[in-house]
Amino acid sequence: MNAGDVWSVAFSPGGKLLASGDGDWNRGSFVTLRDVANGNVTSRFQHTGEVLSVAFSPTGDRIAASAGDGSVKVWKIAR
Repeated sequence: MNAGDVWSVAFSPGGKLLASGDGDWNRGSFVTLRDVANGNVTSRFQHTGEVLSVAFSPTGDRIAASAGDGSVKVWKIAR
């Protein structure tokens, strides 16, 4: 798995997950969630452009990401 440049990161409200937003102009972009304790990827969500900002909802059950193409996506996080 080749990730693009990482543009943003955010910790979940409880600090158990780390979200990173990546992307390059010539490849797909993703929001990747990792378990902070072991570094394992728990989820990946594809976006339409370079992910420039990521944020968790206050309850930690959703992740939002904005991209360089002006789009915003929100995903529900499986527990």
